[in-house]
Amino acid sequence: MKHEVMSWSCQDKETVLAWQDKRIVYMLTTYYDSSTQQVQRRNRKHEIEEIAKPIAIIEYTKHMGAVDRFDHYCRSYAFTRKSLKWWRKTFFWLLDVAVVNSFILYNETHQDELMDHIRYVQETADSTAGW
Repeated sequence: MKHEVMSWSCQDKETVLAWQDKRIVYMLTTYYDSSTQQVQRRNRKHEIEEIAKPIAIIEYTKHMGAVDRFDHYCRSYAFTRKSLKWWRKTFFWLLDVAVVNSFILYNETHQDELMDHIRYVQETADSTAGW
C-alpha cells in the first residue's frame, strides 16, 4: 500500500525499513527507528498533500552527499549502450560523466538561469548535432 511503512528490528540494534512511495524504498539503519513524520509535498496535479514519511529517509535525504546526486543524474538519462567491448562501455560512461559534470558546473555558474537536467542534456545534444 502506498506510503505504508514496514519495519523489522533485530534486538533494537538494527532496523530494516521498507516504505512505498513511487517505488519501494529500503533502508537499513542502526540509528533511527521506524517512526514517521508528516511532510507536505506537491503531487502531479500541483496540489499539496500530506504523507507519512519515515524519519530515517527524511534525514538521509537532508544529509546525502554529492555522490548520491551524481549517481542519480548519471542514471536518469544515461545513454550508455550494452557492448562486449570494454573500451566502448568506458567511453560512453566517460561521456555520461562529462555531461553530468558540465551540467553541475553550468548551474553553479549561471545562478540566474538554472536549468533542469533533461533540458540541459537536450540542449547540449542539439547544439552539438551540427558537428
